[in-house]
Amino acid sequence: MAPAQPARRANSHTGPGLPRNVAREPLPIYIMPSRIQQGWGDVAEIARASAVLHRAGFPLYSLEPPREGDAAPPRKDPRVELRSPRDERWLGFPPVRRLARPIGKGRAAILITWWGMAGRRSDREGSPVPGPYAPAVESIVAAHPPGAVLILSLEEFAFSAGSRESSRESFRQAGWTEARGERHLRTPEGRRRIGRYHRAFVTARGGDAPEVLHLVGTFAANPAGVREFPFLVEVGPYAISRRRPVPPRSSPRREVLWYASASGSESLLAPLLRALGEQEGAPWTLSVRTNEVTRQPLLSRGNSIASSSVRLEWLPPLPGASWERRLRSARLLIVGGGQSLVDAVASGRPLLYFNGTLGGEGSSPVRAYRREKLLTLTRAMRARGAPPGLVRDLLDFADGRNVRPILARALGMPAWSKGWDAFYQSAPWPPVDLPAPRADGGRYLVDVCREFARGRLSARDLVASRRAGAV
Repeated sequence: MAPAQPARRANSHTGPGLPRNVAREPLPIYIMPSRIQQGWGDVAEIARASAVLHRAGFPLYSLEPPREGDAAPPRKDPRVELRSPRDERWLGFPPVRRLARPIGKGRAAILITWWGMAGRRSDREGSPVPGPYAPAVESIVAAHPPGAVLILSLEEFAFSAGSRESSRESFRQAGWTEARGERHLRTPEGRRRIGRYHRAFVTARGGDAPEVLHLVGTFAANPAGVREFPFLVEVGPYAISRRRPVPPRSSPRREVLWYASASGSESLLAPLLRALGEQEGAPWTLSVRTNEVTRQPLLSRGNSIASSSVRLEWLPPLPGASWERRLRSARLLIVGGGQSLVDAVASGRPLLYFNGTLGGEGSSPVRAYRREKLLTLTRAMRARGAPPGLVRDLLDFADGRNVRPILARALGMPAWSKGWDAFYQSAPWPPVDLPAPRADGGRYLVDVCREFARGRLSARDLVASRRAGAV
């Protein structure tokens, strides 16, 4: 079957004078996005990775859903929702050609969200997993010789922490002090907990699969986590341009742009409006982007506490280019989750992070929920000498602490914004604390696919080589 588009010479390995085993056709790549639980971040990330591969000249395909009489998919699981690249073009998917069956010649690669959950029928212990893409993965593997299909699994953004660190974060979310958590981890039960987490993580991710390259997008390396889970390969985000953002010549409009994606975002709305209303000068605009989870609670809450001193704007769904323009024009961004954080960093604008909180009732402390994305950014900021006060404000705001004084500094103190400008302008770009071959996730992904297309290494050997180079 002919490729979806003419072969482009962007793939330098197709030129003359190379060894005979070098591939002379573009490597077909099958795109398999899933929405994991309620967020859109995983789908947005695979859309961006797909766009990078498309620009590099790789033909992209998807397989039609199984027809009646075909191999049935594994049991359904509401946590894993199969999505079509065609239906999610608003997230930035490039053209993806749909096929009834695999091409079945030469080599191929599969780009999939969370292969361990979405691309297989059972884990290494034989327990069934959701795996809505398992029939498609199996048909592609069966259509090619052994070792000729490389699976590229895009894992959860910034989730490369080791068992001990993940346990500490769970304790923190439960309201434990750091000292109490450390004491527990030194007990026999604490050690058993670490062992259980380690086994469960390897099993759930399919870390023992030798032909799967598990890629974890992040802002900063987590050496302890990768030593414990050497099947993880950390790379920089796929969506950050290689061109450094230029600070605006004039002062941006008096707008705070908030992507309120976290469940419970309505708890932040009143403090935000109060803090903005306390600022001197012309009124501020709070522009709010919601999703299907947060829209109705925020609308109800916003209508009841609307302030005449602050203009409250509810944004419609925005395609990628429109969203990027809005990010670059605002004075301050508030985001939550992995890919909106990537968007904010890519824009070069000052930002705060809020992904929801736990606790806050009675004597229970307020604490940020699932803050691992933010922690990787703050590690990169510290590595580049960002002001400690700026990092502290990020962490406190994520916990829902000191919201009003932090906003006062973010909106009224030039030094606060200049701290962000210094971070963005520090060399090199993008602002990722990873070695150069992996700091640009898009370039790394293209290099992997080009190396596999040359035909010198089997999928298993390529995965082993890339894992060894990432430790």
